[in-house]
Amino acid sequence: HQVINGIDDLSIEVLNESRAIRKENSTPKYRLACAGGINGRKGQWMIIEAMHKLPRHILGNMHLYLIGDGPEKIVLENRVADYGLQNNVTFEGSVPNTEVYKYLAKANIFVLMSAIEGLPIALLEALRSSMAIIATNVSGIPELIDEGVNGFLVEHDIDKLVDILKDMEKHDWDEMGRNSRKKFEAQYTFLRMRQNYVDMLNRLW
Repeated sequence: HQVINGIDDLSIEVLNESRAIRKENSTPKYRLACAGGINGRKGQWMIIEAMHKLPRHILGNMHLYLIGDGPEKIVLENRVADYGLQNNVTFEGSVPNTEVYKYLAKANIFVLMSAIEGLPIALLEALRSSMAIIATNVSGIPELIDEGVNGFLVEHDIDKLVDILKDMEKHDWDEMGRNSRKKFEAQYTFLRMRQNYVDMLNRLW
């Protein structure tokens, strides 16, 4: 009996606050976010390298929020400075779990270029926060993404990410974000997970 992981939904008050934050932060058009420990495995460096390869007219409509801390943060800060991307990348630093939603609300697209994962809680939080998702095609991640519906899967390759970022205008990212929220409500809430466990136990009795 398979029980898929789920997380608590945000309260009505927090959902309304998140919507207000997103409305206040509607520019630039493409607001990327990545939350998690800043290390090689999570692939934040790949997002920065991909942005460095983009034409300037695309970068003008793009900003990246990196939420978290870790051993590679100072390395990435220096790389952002070397590439002249200071106006396109914000390092938010370590954020309490209870406050992450505020930072996700500033963005509309979650990017995760992990080399190895299970079923990332960060992506469940992105679904919950009505974010479109761009993520690597590894482990359990494909379960969370309906290609072209709520996001896109990419290989663990910088140029593959560049290809998607170059074509941002071809897709309705806000609609994909709404589809992410629908997917969360249907499949990934804690209440759904709890009911699955109850159903499993009932079968044993």
